Amino acid sequence: PCGFYCDNDCISADWVCDGAADCYDRSDEKDCGTCVQDENYLPYQCQSGECILSDLLCDGQMDCEDGSDEERLMCARSSFGFQCGDGLCILQTLVCDGVVHCTDKTDEHSCGEFVSTIGASEV
Repeated sequence: PCGFYCDNDCISADWVCDGAADCYDRSDEKDCGTCVQDENYLPYQCQSGECILSDLLCDGQMDCEDGSDEERLMCARSSFGFQCGDGLCILQTLVCDGVVHCTDKTDEHSCGEFVSTIGASEV
């Protein structure tokens, strides 16, 4: 039996409202009510209602239909997000990693000598 119908195909009912969009139109993650947390899944409920994996917050890509997973204030206040000077939100782990991710390069400012040694080859 079909658990959920989308994209002219059936997906398992276990995949509905699990935080991972399995349908191209993300219909399996819409109208989910409250996101359910378990030992393997820490959800975030978008302001537009769908549930996404919290790992997708402030990663520079809009995963929520309304873009609420990339809102400047939320990302600036989160422990895993960094807000670039140009407003883009990136993962905190991308700051001072030796690679520029912000168009204004603020993710690599004030990093000290730490950055200069990452990825550098011996001359």
